[in-house]
Amino acid sequence: FGFSTLAQYHAEHPDVWTRFLDEIHTVLLENACTMIFKAKRFIGNRAQRRYRVFCEKLVNMPGVIVLDPDVSAIPVMQNCMATISMPFTSTALLSDRYGVPASYYDPTSWIQKDDMAARSVPILLGKEELRRWVAEVLGAPTGGKQPPPEVLLPTQALK
Repeated sequence: FGFSTLAQYHAEHPDVWTRFLDEIHTVLLENACTMIFKAKRFIGNRAQRRYRVFCEKLVNMPGVIVLDPDVSAIPVMQNCMATISMPFTSTALLSDRYGVPASYYDPTSWIQKDDMAARSVPILLGKEELRRWVAEVLGAPTGGKQPPPEVLLPTQALK
């Protein structure tokens, strides 16, 4: 238990992590984009079972690259078109700092858009807002534009 709004958020929405990843994956697939997933650290059996099982399946899903948690996030994000982060993790702030479009995504629409913790990073509520934001990043009114693979894949960062 915790004494913060985020603790309450996770307590009220125990499936938020799996919904977060699943909905982002769905929207990126709709737009022929690759999803790069990098956990902050290896958490093993400490993770919620449902989340752990989903992450194990993620490795074999189409359009997904799963990176080792020990890989530095900075060179990866510098070689991506955009980042979508769980509220209010530091990845979005780092992306913004390096000029990479960033957003926070709340699949439950529970977080308020004007939450000060966002620090001017847009908060996307629900799958439709996520779709619009991805289309905007891709530069197409309805999405579907395939960016060059070298933009999506962090090959330079991982060599």
